[in-house]
Amino acid sequence: MTPEIGQKPGRKPRVTDDEILQLFKDADPPVLTASALADELPIGHRALLNRLNTLWDRETLDRMDVGPRGRVWWLPGHTSTTPETVTESGPDVEERREQ
Repeated sequence: MTPEIGQKPGRKPRVTDDEILQLFKDADPPVLTASALADELPIGHRALLNRLNTLWDRETLDRMDVGPRGRVWWLPGHTSTTPETVTESGPDVEERREQ
């Protein structure tokens, strides 16, 4: 069995990729921040960001920076919401990882 992305072989993930992706499928609108996802999953914020970035690297998720320190994520082709309609607001805006 192949380990989930971001996991070492032989180590059971606390959260599967499918569990992460299902939250996007169930969301309305299906555009989420890492903070919103972290509220629903038993995984640390940094670990979740690493998983989201790996899913983005594999073109499983799309992302867009919003505002000076925010980022939103969505499933490509799974939303009628365009990135241009997403605006930064409130405490739910995720801090971008330092590069």
